[in-house]
Amino acid sequence: MNSLKKVIILCCSFFVLVQLGMGQERKNVIKTNPIFDLYGAFNLSYERALSEKWSVQVGGGYSRSLHRIEDTYVSPVPMTGNNGQLLQSFYVENGKLDYTSINFYTSVRRYLKPFRGVFFEGILLGRHGKRIHQYDAKVEMAESWRAGLGVGAGYRFLCWKRLSIDLALGGTVLKKWLRIDSGATTEYSEKIELGLLPDLSVGFIF
Repeated sequence: MNSLKKVIILCCSFFVLVQLGMGQERKNVIKTNPIFDLYGAFNLSYERALSEKWSVQVGGGYSRSLHRIEDTYVSPVPMTGNNGQLLQSFYVENGKLDYTSINFYTSVRRYLKPFRGVFFEGILLGRHGKRIHQYDAKVEMAESWRAGLGVGAGYRFLCWKRLSIDLALGGTVLKKWLRIDSGATTEYSEKIELGLLPDLSVGFIF
């Protein structure tokens, strides 16, 4: 009986909080890109309205992929068998390729209508990636860092006043630093990358 009373009290409290929240102005959105989630690139972002037409958001993502490698190579050096027949030597590389990526960003948005419709945004983003290639007794590691700016535009659809769908497309300018360590040698490189930044985000407004 006591358990039933607790459940009823909790349900009533939740109902009251929801009703109070519905009467307040909604200024927060928690979003994710479902396409990235399906491919194992988990991501989450939070947007906060600063006024009717301005907002700021922060977000990030994480992904990891692990692949087993079994490749067959033909030796360039000919070999002969016991009967003098010309043979080719083969060997199989048993290894793995492990790739990890972490990204984060923050942006400022300007909406043409209060928290919906057409918007424009400026983006500050960074990415870190690490690739580890293990084969035989050797390990090769490549590590990269990217940082830069971007601009974009998009449109926010509202469904049932609580669900938001953002479609956006932007461009980025990133500085990339790359380090490749093969054990015996280490190489460094830098370059500027230009890219596109498409986005499809589904969010909950509260």
